[in-house]
Amino acid sequence: MLAQRRAALDAVAPELFAMESAIDAALLQSARLSASLIDQRIKAGLSAVVGQDALERSGATFSTLLAARREIVATHAELGNLKKQIGLGAVMTGNGGDKPDSDTTTSADRAAIRAVA
Repeated sequence: MLAQRRAALDAVAPELFAMESAIDAALLQSARLSASLIDQRIKAGLSAVVGQDALERSGATFSTLLAARREIVATHAELGNLKKQIGLGAVMTGNGGDKPDSDTTTSADRAAIRAVA
């Protein structure tokens, strides 16, 4: 039974890491697109109003990708909890990158807490 749970962990982990990487890559590309829109408008000598709608759409895409990243980070945390529940809490997976403590409070959460305080 433990071997089956470990096999499940080993199958899911690379999918999670691939998803995290894909979202990060999409965020980088979205930022590059927005920067390019601004840079090329300036280089072309166009008014700031030219392409504003496209820039806003690009910014909205970036915001949506940030929300997706927030959700995959939360998914990662939930899977970490699940790993402990099925008796695999001591098993390490991943690329060995440093990970902060288990506090998953976001900057938006902290800002809301400060506003209430």
